[in-house]
Amino acid sequence: MFHKKNFFIFPFIFSPVFLLFCCFFIPKNNVFGQILADEASKKLASQTLDYIYGLNFAKATQNTNQLAQKYPSHPVIPFLKAYIISWQNYPLQKTDANYLAFEKNVKDCIAFAENILQQNKQDKEGNYFAMMGYSLLAIHESEGGSFNKSVVHGKNAYSHLKKGFDWGESYPDFYFSTGLYKYYAKQYPDTHPIARPVMLFFPGGNKTEGLNFLQKAAKISWFSKIESFIYLTSIYAKYEKNYKMAMLCSQRIHNTYKSNPFFALKYCENLLLTQDYAKAETIIPYFSNQNATMYQVATATFNGILQEKYYKNNQKAMEFYQKAITYTNVDVRYTKDIQAFADFGLGRVYKMIGNFEKSKEHLRKARKNCEYLGILEEIQQWSN
Repeated sequence: MFHKKNFFIFPFIFSPVFLLFCCFFIPKNNVFGQILADEASKKLASQTLDYIYGLNFAKATQNTNQLAQKYPSHPVIPFLKAYIISWQNYPLQKTDANYLAFEKNVKDCIAFAENILQQNKQDKEGNYFAMMGYSLLAIHESEGGSFNKSVVHGKNAYSHLKKGFDWGESYPDFYFSTGLYKYYAKQYPDTHPIARPVMLFFPGGNKTEGLNFLQKAAKISWFSKIESFIYLTSIYAKYEKNYKMAMLCSQRIHNTYKSNPFFALKYCENLLLTQDYAKAETIIPYFSNQNATMYQVATATFNGILQEKYYKNNQKAMEFYQKAITYTNVDVRYTKDIQAFADFGLGRVYKMIGNFEKSKEHLRKARKNCEYLGILEEIQQWSN
């Protein structure tokens, strides 16, 4: 049986904002192409993304409604509505009360995109909005445990993705999706060998090329710039073990959107990985007041690391680490890894005080839930 945690890689390599680029900058011959010549609408869409990332959902909704008055049947409308719901409840899970509204908007987005494709199967806008819709559904089905449904949606997404492999040279924002595919098509099977037989049916990846494309997107793209930095942050920290680059990327998005607690969380995490403990401590207040489980787990874990590594207070560190791992039913996308950091911390502290059985227990848990390659190497060293 395939491991269902993020197994089907394709849902994870598409960006919501990249779809907006396709909507507003790619020439079309159907009615939806009217937006291309509408500079006011293009500016409004860009501003809407800024509002969403800045968590100004009232203004984001106002802008979306304004766009809907002009283009009521355009897939960008339900897409933006879904994106607003997602960030309002980040990280959104299927058990969330707002998930049904999110799902309805995603399905409306797919339906509007399919209407475009009925006129022209090769329409870039239609393909990418359909791809994004199926990708979002696949992500949430996978995280909700419905692996078979996730695979079906993922395959549908890929059927649209592959049509765009040759479209990147003409439009800089296509570097983003191309970069993500190339990187993860190679990295994911390396990290999860059980996926290798499935990947034989898809074009091969190249991590170096993937990173180069993502770096280009971060520099010269418009709508996908922030998403490029988000993914580069994750890639550098998790797989490349380049914590300095991860810190610089997360610093960029935190400084741009200081009201966004998720961006602050990632910046703080990478400051800890680069051992800049004093600076990391100043960032915790940007997200510690959030009620969502992810932020509470991160607050406890990061304070535990500070107590252990910076203040050299193992007793207080253990208290914070223990608090972090008490949370249950956490999201697999982010919080599982953060709890793995807490288990790793407990493994270290227990070993230092001579409780080797407890140390082994927590190191095993950390190894099971962590996907950061550098941290896994450290866990192995502490397990010897």
